[in-house]
Amino acid sequence: MTEAFTHKPSMHRPAHAPATAADVMRPAPATIEPHAHVAAAAYLMKHAGVTALVVVDDDHARQPVGIITEADIVQAVADGKDVNDLRIRALMTTHPTVINAGTSIRDAARSTVTGHFRHLPVAGEAGLIGMVDITDVCAAVARPTAGRSASEPRPAYPGTARTRQDSPNPRTTTAIRPMNTPRNPPARRSHTMTATMNQTIQPQFRTIDGLSIRFAESEDRGDHALLLNPWPESLFAFEPIWARLAEHAHLVAVDLPGFGHSERRDDLLSPQAMGEFVIRLVDALGLENPHAVGPDIGTSALLLAAAAHPGRLRSLVIGSGGAAYPIQLTGVLKEWIETPDLEGYRSIDPRQIVAGAMTYIERYALPDSVREDYLSSYEGDRFVESMRYVRAYPADLPVLRDLLPEIQTPVQIINGARDPVVPLVNAKYLHERLPQSNLDLLDAGHFAWEDAADEYAALVTSWWAGWLRNRRNRPRRRIVVSGTETPPARRTAATAQLLPAGPAHRGRPSAQRSRT
Repeated sequence: MTEAFTHKPSMHRPAHAPATAADVMRPAPATIEPHAHVAAAAYLMKHAGVTALVVVDDDHARQPVGIITEADIVQAVADGKDVNDLRIRALMTTHPTVINAGTSIRDAARSTVTGHFRHLPVAGEAGLIGMVDITDVCAAVARPTAGRSASEPRPAYPGTARTRQDSPNPRTTTAIRPMNTPRNPPARRSHTMTATMNQTIQPQFRTIDGLSIRFAESEDRGDHALLLNPWPESLFAFEPIWARLAEHAHLVAVDLPGFGHSERRDDLLSPQAMGEFVIRLVDALGLENPHAVGPDIGTSALLLAAAAHPGRLRSLVIGSGGAAYPIQLTGVLKEWIETPDLEGYRSIDPRQIVAGAMTYIERYALPDSVREDYLSSYEGDRFVESMRYVRAYPADLPVLRDLLPEIQTPVQIINGARDPVVPLVNAKYLHERLPQSNLDLLDAGHFAWEDAADEYAALVTSWWAGWLRNRRNRPRRRIVVSGTETPPARRTAATAQLLPAGPAHRGRPSAQRSRT
């Protein structure tokens, strides 16, 4: 990680003064909590390209309470311990030696040698700001300093940050800010922050409601937006739209319990239970009145959350998820819901099932790392157990049906016009019954957030931007196909056929709804 800011030496510092920790520290890519599983630490190390993580306390997330290294994990595996059950607190080195940004390189080197360790957390008044590795310390000590004036900026070592103005591309490089020191932090937020590079997804784990939950977030902004993973994908499903959305809101993408790489609890595997968890999640992350985006399985969970907790979610973006009752689903999804039991699926390689689902992605070139994240998310029994969520539809969708007319939260419905798994009747069903909804169709199949990422992001950001303006006036009617807006009065027969016909919902004045 090389972008952020270059520290200039003090004008009062001698020309040959040793470098400080601030010159060589690496912004810590993630932190982890003592209650998390060791497997989560291994995952974070692999994807962040680091060999150690700082452990922070649940109640005092800004202060380091320990360090866990790859050597600790290797030793645990060699001892026959199960990293999926073993907790961080059992392996971490407690009471780590912590230095500050002004600590000289020579003092840092002395600490690593005398303490026989490789990593030094760097903390300031606001808490953890980075990590110094012994390799960076050695490089700094060995680097010649002769011939450089006191006013000349020090050359950047590997991992040294630099300013936006020093960056080769100011438009695409996002300055790294210290962890746990967000700009203008909201009063309610106290959770661990992850530095954001080039607006890419940087996952981390946090214990929420007793579960190890994987999430990622972007830079702080005035508004918050909660993004819930689709199935059988993970929070990386939002990678094609992440940078675009992050320009408009502070994003928090989450793998829901039992999905992606978050820990499962069986009593949460239903839309109603997951809707309640969403509200606890919002509280735990300190997100005040956030927008929420939940395609696929997030559709039913967010609607039930909005129904049970009016006003907690500012607006919803949903779609491509089962909602209609009687149930209107097709293909393998319908089969998974109707099969008498799941035992027959336990003998099938879950990676093959997920890989088969990925064949429905039509245009998006799925990066290998993201594909592997999807596949590994549902290994072992995780895919079969995640099926319990959709198998709860017969019990939960009738409840949702009765609640839809009472949901006052504004809802933007986005659907692929050619969804082969979740027929468009589900989108129309919601649009006809929700008092405040807007429906847009994209020229895509099921995975519209990936296959039509530009159009999807444009719809979401315009919805967020227009929420305040339109909260008292119904959003105007529109159909979007291939990103081109088509007024209802000018729709061709072919466009009209994209939305299946159905009986109009009775009992509500049409002026209260946006209908196609």
